[in-house]
Amino acid sequence: MVINDNLRAIAETIFFSDIRYVSDSDGKLQDTEIGTFPAEWKVTTLGKVLDCIIDRRGITPTKLDGKWSDDGIIALSAKSVKNHELVNLDIANHVDDDLFERWMPMKLKQQDILMTSEAPLGEFYYLADYTHYCLSQRLFALRANKSIIQPTVLYFQLTDTIGKHQIEIRKTGTTVSGIRQSELVKVPIVLPSDDVQNKFAAICDSIMVQIEKNADEMRKCNKLLSMLLAQLSRH
Repeated sequence: MVINDNLRAIAETIFFSDIRYVSDSDGKLQDTEIGTFPAEWKVTTLGKVLDCIIDRRGITPTKLDGKWSDDGIIALSAKSVKNHELVNLDIANHVDDDLFERWMPMKLKQQDILMTSEAPLGEFYYLADYTHYCLSQRLFALRANKSIIQPTVLYFQLTDTIGKHQIEIRKTGTTVSGIRQSELVKVPIVLPSDDVQNKFAAICDSIMVQIEKNADEMRKCNKLLSMLLAQLSRH
């Protein structure tokens, strides 16, 4: 969707100028493995800036004495996440409320970051608003500790070329590449000052919400169009 590509490009431009490639620092700079930053900014690791990682990759309906439903709550898998979007939702599996409660004792929240763990590795989606999903195969959900890092600051660090490279070099496997939690948490993360983070989030949080709303409207329009075309084909 062009409008969403443009909105994301705006957010990325702000991220690059204010955080990743900041150049207007009046003080000393520090060189790190992920870039040059103001000396007062701290470089830490992903594991130290998260509240939690939700990982339900080994769960199946059978293991919970249940089964997939024809409708209900969508079960997201790695097939559902591509190019920062949710895709293939029309063919995704579903669970009913009872199975969902047993499958997801810890529910997804706004501003959680979905990440594919393998096949493919390193696709991301930011849950800006709607979160009523079941987390299924080959997906992590990363929850930022907001007292340390703004979720959008973390998201854009993980999804640019530097962040993706740091994930890529920690992958395992040859035929199917993936990453273990124990390696994922070692990915280096920079912590800008609170002022910089809050300024970025004030702009980009709303951009991410708008991107999600636009995508949802497009899915609804496409569904309606498919229904209309199906009706026309009968006449």
